Amino acid sequence: MVAAMRNLHVLALALGLAACGGAPAADEAPPPVVVNQVEAPPDAPPPPPPPDAAAVITANVVKIQMTGSDCEITFDLGAPDGIQVGRRGVVVDRAGVELPDRTFEVASVGARVSTAVVPCAMPRELAGDSVHLAP
Repeated sequence: MVAAMRNLHVLALALGLAACGGAPAADEAPPPVVVNQVEAPPDAPPPPPPPDAAAVITANVVKIQMTGSDCEITFDLGAPDGIQVGRRGVVVDRAGVELPDRTFEVASVGARVSTAVVPCAMPRELAGDSVHLAP
């Protein structure tokens, strides 16, 4: 009788452990193992996007000189700033308004300044103005 009681006690322990998440009963399959997958952090952040090549560039007119019936303007940007011969631009007045009758193409580019010929009657018409250079 003692042996029968011991077997029941062992059986009760086994069933109790299985019911509360312990060791599974002999006829049960073990629960599946769940593995959380975590992505490894990137080695380095992605590089910043390149500057917008299509952005309009603004430059200050630093010199104005009469050349016949037009004015040669010199503005304060050069080759290191991305200015190239033939790039189109427009004069902008002191209020920031583009003057459609004052368009130009860059004629020469230096390291610090560039020049262009702009239609004008008098150099003082452009005094204090700036230019917008198209992309």
